[in-house]
Order: sequence, then C-alpha cells, then structure tokens
Amino acid sequence: MKRISAVMLLFLGVLLFSCEKNTTDSSSALQVKMQATNKSSAVLKSATLVTPLFAWNVCTMNVSHIEFKAEGKETENAQNSYKVSYEWRGSKVVDLFDANSVVGDIALDPGVYDEIKLEIEAAKSQNSTVPVFYLAGSFTNALGTVIPIEITMNENFKFEVEKEGTTLDGTNDYSALVNLNLAQLMSGVSISDLDAAALTDGKIIVNATSNPNLYLKIKGKISSCEDVEYDHHGDHNMDHNDD
Repeated sequence: MKRISAVMLLFLGVLLFSCEKNTTDSSSALQVKMQATNKSSAVLKSATLVTPLFAWNVCTMNVSHIEFKAEGKETENAQNSYKVSYEWRGSKVVDLFDANSVVGDIALDPGVYDEIKLEIEAAKSQNSTVPVFYLAGSFTNALGTVIPIEITMNENFKFEVEKEGTTLDGTNDYSALVNLNLAQLMSGVSISDLDAAALTDGKIIVNATSNPNLYLKIKGKISSCEDVEYDHHGDHNMDHNDD
C-alpha cells in the first residue's frame, strides 16, 4: 500500500508540474481581415476628352480557407528555425467594402515567426448560389455615358500574399489586412475591350459565358493584385489606400 501511494504521489507531482508549465505558456491570435481598395479608377484608354472610369459599389468574396505559413523559432535569438503551418477553415462571404470585415482568427503557438506567407482560398459553397467573387458598379465611357457592369467568378481560386521583413511575436495578438487592389485587378482591360463588350439589358455582364474575353483578362489578375499589412490587433494606424 505504501509503495502504491509513493507511485501515486510521483504521478501527481508530474501532473502538477505539467499543469504549471502550461499555464506559463502563452499564445497569440492572428486576426485576418480583407478589404478592396481603389473603389474608383481610370480605364486604359487612347486620347479622349472624357477619362473613362470604373466606380465600384459592391465587392464580395466567399473565403473558404486561410493557411499561415512561416519560419518559426522558440526565441528571437534562437539558432534553429522550423517550418510551421496554421489554418482557418470555413466558408464566409466577406464584404470587401466593409472596413471591419473579419474573415477569421488563426491561433499561433508561442514563438517568433518570420518569412510569413498567407495562402487564401476562395471556393464555391455547396448548395449555395453565392458567387465565389462578385464585383459590381459602373463604367463611364469616353462619351460620358454611364453603363452598369457586373463581374461574377464561380471558379475556385487561391492566392498567396507575403510582406518582406515582417516578424510576429507569438505572445502578442496581431491583425493581418489583405488588400485587393481593384485598379490592378482591372489593369488588363482597355477602353476598346469595354466598348466592344456585349450588353445584357443595358449592362456589361462579365462571367465565364458572357463577355468571356473580358472575363479571362480579369481572372488572370485575381492572383496578383493583393498585398498584406500586419499590425498589433486593435491598432488602427495601418497604412493602406482607402479610396
């Protein structure tokens, strides 16, 4: 009986030590936000009296997966680093014109992280009519005529964003703001492309079957028109274009 009690005491001692060690560990969260910038921008054109313009009022994306990839170290001065990967999964329609649109939180273990990449996937939800990506607004042509325009993507796509020189401390909470630059997204589209576009009920409808040449030009830019900014969670001094 005494021998059993000694074993039990040893077990309890190890258990208590483990609990105490875990309570001293800390962790942090990375809150991922997304927004679209450049709500209005000029269109590629030849010489005209009126500058053709895009003006957007709706922009949504159905985000399905975010993966945080980085090089991790136990401390800033540690010699050895290791690759880490943390994930957020879901299906969330994000209003990219809402400055407070949060996609999700990624929990980070204690440590120091650099060489950071965020891989974001947008996918079609099962049994849902919500587009993977939707952008709507107007196009003002060289004559000053305002024409509604809608762009719908229902293909799954993903993109990766990184920012050189970023280091996150796994004991602090951070925000990652992913910016989708609409001017860059539309940078491959010219005034002649838009003037030649077919109209549906007075609108320029762009999708896989309507104005497919325009669709392919825009689709080709979707994975290269993003950037990311990191800051402490709750700090509103992030430098970004809010046109």
